[in-house]
Amino acid sequence: MRKKEEMGSRPRRTTLIGLPKKLALLAGVLLLCAGVFLAPKAGADKGGIDKDSEEAAGRYAINLLSSTSPIEPSTLHRHEVFKKYQLYTTIYDKDGELWYRLRLGFFESKEAATEVLDDLRGDYKEAWVSRVSTREMKDSERLPLVSSAADNFKFDHFATGFPLSGSHGSAKCASCHVRGIFTSTSTRCVDCHAEGTLVKATAMPYDHTRTAADCDQCHTDESWVVSRFKHLAETFGQCSVCHNGGSAPGKPSGHISSGGTCDECHTTSGWTVTSFDHGSVTGTCSSCHNGTTATGKPSSHVASDNNCDDCHTTTGWHTATYDHGSATGTCYSCHNGTTATGKPSSHISSTNTCDDCHVTSSWTSATVDHAAVTGTCYSCHNGVTATGKPSGHISSSNTCDDCHTTANWDASSFDHGSATGSCSSCHNGTTATGKPSGHFSTTVECSECHTTTSWIPATTYSHTSGNYPGDHNSSVTCVNCHTTNSQSVNWPYGSYSPDCAGCHADDYEANNHRKVANSSTYYTVSELRGCAGACHEYTDSSFTTISRTRSGEHRTSDGGF
Repeated sequence: MRKKEEMGSRPRRTTLIGLPKKLALLAGVLLLCAGVFLAPKAGADKGGIDKDSEEAAGRYAINLLSSTSPIEPSTLHRHEVFKKYQLYTTIYDKDGELWYRLRLGFFESKEAATEVLDDLRGDYKEAWVSRVSTREMKDSERLPLVSSAADNFKFDHFATGFPLSGSHGSAKCASCHVRGIFTSTSTRCVDCHAEGTLVKATAMPYDHTRTAADCDQCHTDESWVVSRFKHLAETFGQCSVCHNGGSAPGKPSGHISSGGTCDECHTTSGWTVTSFDHGSVTGTCSSCHNGTTATGKPSSHVASDNNCDDCHTTTGWHTATYDHGSATGTCYSCHNGTTATGKPSSHISSTNTCDDCHVTSSWTSATVDHAAVTGTCYSCHNGVTATGKPSGHISSSNTCDDCHTTANWDASSFDHGSATGSCSSCHNGTTATGKPSGHFSTTVECSECHTTTSWIPATTYSHTSGNYPGDHNSSVTCVNCHTTNSQSVNWPYGSYSPDCAGCHADDYEANNHRKVANSSTYYTVSELRGCAGACHEYTDSSFTTISRTRSGEHRTSDGGF
């Protein structure tokens, strides 16, 4: 509560109480969507009657709570009596400040309201009874906070001007009203259904028709399936972007081979050809001039490809010139070993696109195009068909292109994932960089501390030896134990190794480790060499009855004794 609300102050003419119609609706929507309830009214007399309500209707309501700001629903004490009456909110404008009221109505008499109020007084100590107006009773029916027939909050989204129809009806409030903001929520599809918006709604997929039109130009809120399509909407790209046989009907199987610019011959009102532009045909001439769709090659025509315009023009079939080098069919359609010479048995494994490597002037003047090779690198580079790995090559798999490219063997980038040997088989100072002169003396492999992405920094080494006492919770570093820069450890008190006393024998304080109660008999260092273990204090020198036990007083994780 920020300050007390004075009873009896007259509100301005409002739709709910105290606000102009549009602002009241907006404020009501904010309160209802958020499920916000109201804090207790300060300054109201217990059991008091609000005697100055406007347009008295002869009905009464209980003012449960009153606050200058909304409060959380969890603070509302629920009662069975709420199910019998209407629980609703009003907004009251007093001297330019909004007060939020939670009311329960409606009662035929003040006495009936007071009787119910007496039952609620334990939870709503500041509640009072008010006489309400006809307008307030109507508003409570139009924008109820809680259904009178249930114990759950309800909200009529229709009142906001954006009905929750179709798939929106099953969406959770928070999926659209993010960060608890319920006002000024956009009703444009694209403000939610787009990448990068606060609302994580389904966005336009990457293969969607390129358009700047609003979603509802073509879609409904029932599903994303297009129920209507408007070509006049702001769409971009050629017709074939959609009319590709997948997104929308494309060219039929019998269509002439042509470009994707459909509107050079067709219109959006129908597929019937209204004009034909022969220059837009992108297929070979024979795709039409095949003797069926249009006049084709006569029976006496020389053997040639079907790319008629290599020799002919659209103005006349005669005066043709033949150029074998411009053939568009595959070489293999002729050079298949039957019609013309084909690949020999010793040919490398490759596609049948002969002109990837060969030219029409000579078969032997070939330049290998690795893109046409269908086998693995090693299927040729095996030392027989083509140059293979040299004897000094590092131990690796035979997947050459993990490190090498077809442009140059030497300009390679190394992929450690292909290496089959140990790190030191290469990183030995000869084949590849090895350990520097000041490196820690050890026999473990490089990968125990280093990674293939970088030598430095080295990862933390995990000790696996049974002699390792555990990681110390102190400033102890590797060199405190490995004093000679070697994986071997020189124990200060070797007779006690590998127990704690191996290093901490001089830290032992005998007088603090009594063996027999009330005597001068103490444990020796050797007896308690494993400081983390338990020790017993006996009742007498027979050591048969334990009077006190101390368990694990010292641990490597303690950080000190």
